[in-house]
Amino acid sequence: RDLRRTRLALGTSHKRFHEEERPALTKMGKALYAARSLPAGRELTERDLVIKTPGGIGLPPYMLEQTIGRRLSQLVMADDLITEEVLEADV
Repeated sequence: RDLRRTRLALGTSHKRFHEEERPALTKMGKALYAARSLPAGRELTERDLVIKTPGGIGLPPYMLEQTIGRRLSQLVMADDLITEEVLEADV
């Protein structure tokens, strides 16, 4: 009986967020931002990207390595969030 309770208390390895947490996650989360103004077509380097708060709808920091080397589909101004919409589609 105690083992069953322990398993229930530990939960699963699947991480999920509750709707009530969304404002805090947006405010305290981090995301990728443009370090400076970047022209359309530029291939992103590590020097072009910075990690800042708030996270909002930008790409999360763990996507940094996958983002380096991708090209911009449009002009991005300094401190703009980096989102999938500003990146060219992966081929």
